[in-house]
Amino acid sequence: MKKGIFAAATIAAMFTGTTVMAQTGNGIYMTQQDYTAKTAVSKDKIQAEPLFQHSKFKAVKDGETKTFDKNEVFGYRENGQDYRFVNNGAYKILDNDQFLLYSRFEHIKNGKEQTRETRYYFSVEPGSKLMPLTKANLKQAFPENKSFHDLLDLQFRSDKELTAYDSFHKQYKVKSLYNTAQRGLQAINL
Repeated sequence: MKKGIFAAATIAAMFTGTTVMAQTGNGIYMTQQDYTAKTAVSKDKIQAEPLFQHSKFKAVKDGETKTFDKNEVFGYRENGQDYRFVNNGAYKILDNDQFLLYSRFEHIKNGKEQTRETRYYFSVEPGSKLMPLTKANLKQAFPENKSFHDLLDLQFRSDKELTAYDSFHKQYKVKSLYNTAQRGLQAINL
C-alpha cells in the first residue's frame, strides 16, 4: 500500500504545475481525494485500454506518452466524462450524488455466442467497494434506511429496472427514491 501511495506521489510530482480543475478536458485523478475535489493531472489524450496491457493505461501530454499502472491511480476524465479504475477495469461514473452509480460494457458468453452487455454497479463512497446494482445490495449498503428499502420494493419489480432514468428531472429514479427516503429520515430526526 505504501508503495502505491509513493508511486502515485512520484507520478504527481513529475507533473508539477499541470494539475488543473477537471471540469472539462482530459486528465488523471491520482487519488480519491483528487476525484472528490475534481482536480486532475492534465492530459491531452487518455488510452484506458491499450492492447495486451490490461493493467496499464497510457496518457499523452504535449506529444509525450507515459504509461501508468491502473492500480496506482483512482481514475481519469476523458471528454468531460469521469471513470474509475477497479481491478484493471474502467468503470464509467454515471452519477455521484449521495452514492456513485457506474456502468461498464462486459463480454457475456451464452454457450458459443458472445455478446457485449452494459452492467451497472454502485459504491457508497468514491473509493469504496463496487457492488452490482441490485435491490439486495442497495439494502445491504444502507441498512438503517428502511424507508429506502420499502420504496425500492414498491417502485422496482426487478433489478434491471434500477437503471431507469427520469429524463424530465434528469436523474436516475433510484437516486430520486434515495433522496426522498433521506429527506424522510431527516424530518424524523428533527
